[in-house]
This record gives sequence, structure tokens and C-alpha cells, in this order.
Amino acid sequence: MKRFFTWFLMSSTILLSCSHLDKKNTSSTLPEYLIDLNPRQMTFNDLSERPRFSPDGRKIIFQSARPSTHRGLQIYELDLISGKERRITFSDGDAFDAFYKDNENIFYASTTDEIKENLLQGPTTDIKLPPSDIYNSDLFGTNIERIINDSGYDGAPVYQEKLGKPHLFFISNRDTVSGIYSLDLQNKKPQLLLTNRSKDRKYLALNPTQDKLAWIETDLNKRQQSLVVYNFKNKTQKAIKTENGIFRDLSFAPQNPERLFYSVQRPSEKFFRIETYNFEKKCTQVALSGPESLLYPSLSNNRAEQLAFVRVVEDKKQIFVIHLISDLGPCLESQNQVNL
Repeated sequence: MKRFFTWFLMSSTILLSCSHLDKKNTSSTLPEYLIDLNPRQMTFNDLSERPRFSPDGRKIIFQSARPSTHRGLQIYELDLISGKERRITFSDGDAFDAFYKDNENIFYASTTDEIKENLLQGPTTDIKLPPSDIYNSDLFGTNIERIINDSGYDGAPVYQEKLGKPHLFFISNRDTVSGIYSLDLQNKKPQLLLTNRSKDRKYLALNPTQDKLAWIETDLNKRQQSLVVYNFKNKTQKAIKTENGIFRDLSFAPQNPERLFYSVQRPSEKFFRIETYNFEKKCTQVALSGPESLLYPSLSNNRAEQLAFVRVVEDKKQIFVIHLISDLGPCLESQNQVNL
């Protein structure tokens, strides 16, 4: 009973805080489809992106660029109930790809040490894959550990703790080959999991039970993308989707049923929309779409699920939070999909 009351109080507080639009976020600036969902705009600067909910669903962590206060990207945390925002990283370079290890600690990638150690090489020309390392930190930046220390790009970390030893999986670009690596956090030795010179892999995501690892794979010869899932139990991988278009920003929903959210721009469409794939029903549905690009979907671990996403308008990226509706409409495909 006490647990239910705590959940009810927390959910009610969040619902009340989301029941009105911020004064800066007037109805004249929002398209009709968003007004109907009664969103809460969380950021009000030129660039905020990649929101991720805390395990308790009360906060989000994200990366933001604010030329008036700092150069490049830094990590921020926002309390969804109080609305208070706090800067977490104070890196000399960019800090990005942050997510919660638990309610007190985070993992993230940063270019800071790579910049310092490669001053003689000059600035990197690779904007998408800058030389970077992966760090573990508390939410106040007082205890920071550099856990990946290799030259080149290392990013997009995800944390696995439920199957045996705790591991970190990440994307690394070494010798011009982009591959998926795993790091045993006890012996700190990275190992190659998957690589292929004809395949580019990005946007890692772990399912709630942590027995599946998903990523977006691009066939560099065919120029075609797939959503691929690796099963740790039987050590096999399968493509659940192979389609034309641009896919990005994978994120599993913490609650059942098992669902994978992502952003996609179809060949016939101008903007990115947010879709979800239900593994039980083998069903793809449109979670959110509109007359601008919608990126970086993330789901909260609350009984009343919240969806955080980034709305792109005139090259500005702002974070919004809505309550996900239960009925997303019909499936986009027939029911003869691959079993995983």
C-alpha cells in the first residue's frame, strides 16, 4: 500500500506539472498535433538533445550546447517535478551520449582528454566520430573515472549488469572500422564483439531484461539500413527490419511489453518521425509524427509512461515530454515477421 501511495503521489505530481504549457511555450508556437497531447517543453535554448530518463522516472539527463556559457556540448540534468536544471559536466571538449547507470551515477563520452593528448595533431575533421573516451561519474562530477582510454572514437555506451559480470557495450572506430566492443568492468579489458568493413553500426540499445542488444546497421555497399538485434542467450543476431530510409536514436521502453523506439525518415518524407516496434506482436506503429523532425525518443519507467523527444524547428532542438497514449493505431506491416 505504501509503495502504491508513493507511485500515485509521484505520478500525480508529474501530471500536474505537465497539465499546462509553459509561458514560453504558447499555443501559437506549437502545431495542433502537439497541443492535443498537452506537452511540457523542458528546454528553451538553441540545442538540447538526447534526453534519457532516470531509473525512477523523476529526472532526465541530456546534452546541450550553449554558446553564451560554454563551448561545445555539456551534460545537464533536469528535475521533472521541480523544473530545476543543473549542469553536470564542465569538460574542455564535448560531453555527450550520457545515460544513467543508476539514480546516482552516469556514463558518458567526452573528447576532453583526447584533445589534450593530441594537441600536436590539430583539431579533428571528423565531426560525426570525434576522438573521444568513455567515463563513469557521479551526478556532481566529484568522482570521474576514465574507463575507455584508446585513441579514436569511443561512444554510445550502454550498461549491462543483469547477466553475469557487469559490462559496458560501446561503439568504437579503430583503424577506420566501426565496430561494437564490450568492456568487462571488473578487469577493464575491452573486447571486440562485432565488426565488418562493409557494415557501419550505430545507436546501441539494451532491452529491459538486458538479454538483447540492438543497433542500426548500414550496409555500405547497398546503402541500406537494418535494425539488428543480438541475443546474448543463443549468441545470434537477426535483422528485424531492413528498409530504405534513415534510422537513428534507438531506445527500449523499460515497461512491458518489449518495445524498441526509434526515429526514421522514410524516402518519401521530409521529416523524421518516431516509431516503435513491439516484439510480442511483431508490430510497428507510429508513436509520434508531425510537420517537423522528431528525434531521440526515450520512455520513462513509470506506470503512466512518459515519452521524451526532441523537436527540431529551424535548426533549433528542444526537448519535450508527453504522456504516451495507449492506442498508437494499426500495425504498419503484416504479422509474418522474424521471431527472436
